[in-house]
Amino acid sequence: MKLYPAINRSLSHPSKPQILTVALAALALTSVSSPNLHAAGTGTYTITDIGRIPVVNDQYGDQVLSYGNVFPTAINDQGQVVGSVDAYSYYFDMVFGISSVRHPWLWENGVITDLEPLDASGYPAYFGFAYGINNAGTVVGTTSIDNRQVAVVWQNDVKTVLDPSEAQSSGGYAINELGHVAGYSAGRSVIWGDGLKSDLGLTEFLRASGINDADQVCGGLSNANGFYGSAIWQNGIVTPITPLGSDAGVSWADAYDINAAGNVVGESSYSDNNYHAFLWRNGTTIDLGVLGVSTNTYTEGVAAAINDFDQVGGGSTTADGNNHGFLWQDGNGNGASDPGEMVDLNTLLPASSGWEIISASGINNSGQIVGIGLFAGTDLHAFVMTPPLTAPQQVQALQSTVQALVVVQGAFITQSLTLQLTAVELSLAAGNVPPAINQLGSMILRVQAFVKGGKLTAAQGQELIEAAQAIITTLGN
Repeated sequence: MKLYPAINRSLSHPSKPQILTVALAALALTSVSSPNLHAAGTGTYTITDIGRIPVVNDQYGDQVLSYGNVFPTAINDQGQVVGSVDAYSYYFDMVFGISSVRHPWLWENGVITDLEPLDASGYPAYFGFAYGINNAGTVVGTTSIDNRQVAVVWQNDVKTVLDPSEAQSSGGYAINELGHVAGYSAGRSVIWGDGLKSDLGLTEFLRASGINDADQVCGGLSNANGFYGSAIWQNGIVTPITPLGSDAGVSWADAYDINAAGNVVGESSYSDNNYHAFLWRNGTTIDLGVLGVSTNTYTEGVAAAINDFDQVGGGSTTADGNNHGFLWQDGNGNGASDPGEMVDLNTLLPASSGWEIISASGINNSGQIVGIGLFAGTDLHAFVMTPPLTAPQQVQALQSTVQALVVVQGAFITQSLTLQLTAVELSLAAGNVPPAINQLGSMILRVQAFVKGGKLTAAQGQELIEAAQAIITTLGN
């Protein structure tokens, strides 16, 4: 559930606009648990600033690395985020005249760290990229060894080179839950897995961008003439992805992510040189559209990531010519993209958040979204957006609160409230919302009685009542 095409992975077609690149250029010029788990356009998301990486000092206490803006590429179901960052290295600046190097990073539990700040010699690593992360926390990417690019995985602060005996360059671009990695080695498209490297057997080059647990690999295809389209590879069979446009030689589709069902997202051109986000599902390329069409600039929509519930995150131009992140899902389940199903991420945040979301680059199965945005007007930051809990999730959280209660008198109070919440869960599972609301109202009355009788403290009662009222509000929306 990953990847926004912000990083040139080589062999990409130079004519294709990159919406993130365009957005950053504009900033420089101005100086400035079901498919309907989280209904697009409803609720208020919370947003977390990923922040900046602290400076790195050498053994003598001298600063050897400082960091700029971080750019996320993927998020797993545990909420761990990976990406890349431009770092300033005094060593490379003084010795080679290179003022900026690219480094991979990992963010978890509110802490962001450079995965490879220094090489084996104690000098700043020349470059590295983190492209993906699975639910085991294994990060896939590339790093530099002996002035060449090599495919690596990082886990628990340990780096493993995937192709140590290969003298030519390699790259790892996507990883699945089995730990299988899609990438390239010595100019060939490959998969690493179970201790083996398997050549995909292609005459073309497949620049991998996603791999699922069935070892289906999606990506862009290139030959001697350069990029010409995208496809899915599985067991030696290549299935082309049909572009949205019909102008041969001009229309193309580029794939950026694939989910467990083999559904693929990306962007596709039309013959008029506009670009729309697409979802490829069951052999059909679905036009997801754009947030808005401006008369002052080109139109581009990029579907960057998809989760297993077919929720899609990406970026798009807007009617006023800006670039905003979006969330799309098939709200009515009709297999098409209808008006209102592509939602501007900025509308999911409180008006006072201080953020303007520019693009989304990853989405996990909890509906958490990562990307970049402007914070406080002009400062570019990476973020994690977390959707509001659904009613069943809120009930589960309230159950946990009840189980953790330290009551004044007896365990029967915890048991009583637990049974009442179990009844709420059963009603919701059956789709019976009115009884669930009534049961929550009855629980509130019971909690009030427990407080009045001195069996719960006032603070405990207030916490439980507010949580129950929040669930009623969710069910009423």
